[in-house]
Amino acid sequence: MKTLSKIFSSFIQFFFFVNFGCLSDHELFTVAYKRFSEYGDDTNLSGLNHAISHHCVFVHNEATDMIQHSRCFDQNIQNTGLANFFDFFDQFIVLLDKKRGFLFSKMKKISNISSQLLLVEKALIKAQKDCQEGQCELERQDDTVAKILASIGAKSKELDDQNARVGEAESWQQKAEAELLHAKFKLDRVLERADPILRDA
Repeated sequence: MKTLSKIFSSFIQFFFFVNFGCLSDHELFTVAYKRFSEYGDDTNLSGLNHAISHHCVFVHNEATDMIQHSRCFDQNIQNTGLANFFDFFDQFIVLLDKKRGFLFSKMKKISNISSQLLLVEKALIKAQKDCQEGQCELERQDDTVAKILASIGAKSKELDDQNARVGEAESWQQKAEAELLHAKFKLDRVLERADPILRDA
């Protein structure tokens, strides 16, 4: 199992570096394959890794391994033309940052507008409350005006009744004056008739 694990690990490393530009040399591939075929035991399986490390300036420790992976990857990008893709990707990231800033500013504006709308809503609620209070006050004033109008109506009816009584009194007064004039006329006639008699007497 240990042998198979080392073989598999060596093959994966070999495949990785070939595909990322470190073992593009056909001669190195031949040498590495020959060493791997000749020394397939547990003690000499590092031959393949040695060939790969020698070609890629590879040292078997974690830090150098990361550096070498980066170098091989950068070399492969330059060789295969992926640099343009990553330039585009960098520009895309910059564009995303700009879009993120733009969206952030828009969200900030929306937040400000939302705050203003909240203030407007509070003002509308207050205005509605004031309007309701004003409407209640108007209703109270309407009740007062209705009472005043009812009182005026009652007074007007009373005045009409008084005017009717005054009219009736005036009618009786006119009749009394007419009767008084008629009585005076009769008295004058009587006095005229009685005057010669009184003179003779």
